[in-house]
Amino acid sequence: MSIIPVGYGQARAVYLRVGASRASVVTWGYDYPTVNPSTHANDIYVRMTNTNRPCLAANMSTDWSFLGVQVTEMTDTGELSGQYMNTVTGTSALPALPPNCAVLINKSTAAGGRRNRGRMFVPPVFPSEGNFSAAGQINSTQLAQLQTWWDGLYGDLNALGLGMVVLHQNPPYTPTIVGSLEVNALLATQRRRLRK
Repeated sequence: MSIIPVGYGQARAVYLRVGASRASVVTWGYDYPTVNPSTHANDIYVRMTNTNRPCLAANMSTDWSFLGVQVTEMTDTGELSGQYMNTVTGTSALPALPPNCAVLINKSTAAGGRRNRGRMFVPPVFPSEGNFSAAGQINSTQLAQLQTWWDGLYGDLNALGLGMVVLHQNPPYTPTIVGSLEVNALLATQRRRLRK
């Protein structure tokens, strides 16, 4: 589990597939100018659901909903939490991928080493089954669209002063600034440990 140092936060984008009992969560670290978790959760939510962004209703299958954003920010006196929850249900009628599939997004940084790399497994809210080859490759048109949406969100967060960072598991490592997001062309899978 990543540790949130003082002066940084962690955002959680929450998704739910129709018929699922548990939500899917995508997380990333961020820097912030002043502590204000409720406002920051709202700001991130608005940018994620804007036109040409990943959680606009038209950019998601009807099988999926985006529930909202939760954040945690670390201060000298401890954690402060905030959230903005307002369900956006997808309006695209294209058939969604199985729920154990994911779009893999790499968090690229200017620093070397495994510790300074990050990734996000985004639920397959879009694209649909028809956007993949038999080898699991996202077709080039859809890949470019996904990249545009996530590049836009990345730029929006920087403009807000909430730039993405890679958080680390062990102190005293300072979070690493994310220089760009790269959508992987190969479909990913989410492996879940079975409870005994």
